[in-house]
Amino acid sequence: MAVRPFDPRLLPEGHPDKIAGPARGTVLDGLWRGLVRYCLWPSYRGLVALGSTHVAALWHPEFGAHLQDVSSASPERAGRLTAPSHFPIPRRTVMSDARLVGTWTTHLDDDGKAVPGLVSFSADGSVVSTQLNTKNIGLGTWRVTGSGTFEYGFHILAADPEGKHVGEAHVRVSGEFVSDTEWQGTGGAEFFDPQGTRLRGHAGSKVTAGKFGIDD
Repeated sequence: MAVRPFDPRLLPEGHPDKIAGPARGTVLDGLWRGLVRYCLWPSYRGLVALGSTHVAALWHPEFGAHLQDVSSASPERAGRLTAPSHFPIPRRTVMSDARLVGTWTTHLDDDGKAVPGLVSFSADGSVVSTQLNTKNIGLGTWRVTGSGTFEYGFHILAADPEGKHVGEAHVRVSGEFVSDTEWQGTGGAEFFDPQGTRLRGHAGSKVTAGKFGIDD
């Protein structure tokens, strides 16, 4: 018959050779530890992360879901939307008018002559434009200026028949929506030589546009 090993923990309380075992918690202690570990602690970490995101969006508008233009806001509202002067934040314009994004047919009134063209507005603020009276496309940017109004500008490179750079045109157009698929406005251009010296310019030409998509 095998002899069982001696276990000092089995000695009665008060015996000098007794070894105390680890304290065992109650059922309520176990429930509380589980609640803290699996419920309260993850919730706390989530709230901290959410709060950090809101603070970042407040002090850094470029991190938020919407960019706010405070240039036309009332002084009271602008004070709530901007940070203190010692914490510089660049003012950025809202590009939130989704109606403009897409491709448009344009008609420029060039001294009574309608000049057709095409212009494409991207959601990131870029513009691509072409007209029959220009040999090259124009590249630029656009931005919203108010409720239902916007402006865009682009540059066009000019070359002689041999392909030599002879200058460029800087075009700028201000528009206003007539409907969701139509807008009208005025535009102008300035012309520069290859060294950047302004040669001439004009403004006030009427522009109308209609939106188009994939042909059925």
